[in-house]
Amino acid sequence: ARTARTTAASLEGDRKAVLALFDDDFKRWAEKDFQYSEWAAKALAPVGEPELALDWLENSFERGNINYPYLSEHTSFLANLRGHPRFEALMERVKSEWDRFEAGV
Repeated sequence: ARTARTTAASLEGDRKAVLALFDDDFKRWAEKDFQYSEWAAKALAPVGEPELALDWLENSFERGNINYPYLSEHTSFLANLRGHPRFEALMERVKSEWDRFEAGV
């Protein structure tokens, strides 16, 4: 239910509502999982929280999220991060892991 409320608030551009749903309990829970960390980044990026979004996206990567095509090009929720120096540096790391995975290394 929390993810649905937060996604709705993000789509509505309601920064205050999005941030209110990121309490300590949620953070402790979400930081352990790459999918919820990615979801957190995608909720925060559209409401003008690029640094927090990038923190969560980096955590998602550290938890195993290496889906380079999706993160770098396909998800519109991260569109306003593209071109940000931290995002571009992270995508270099993600692409490296993606390429290694593709090659079976």
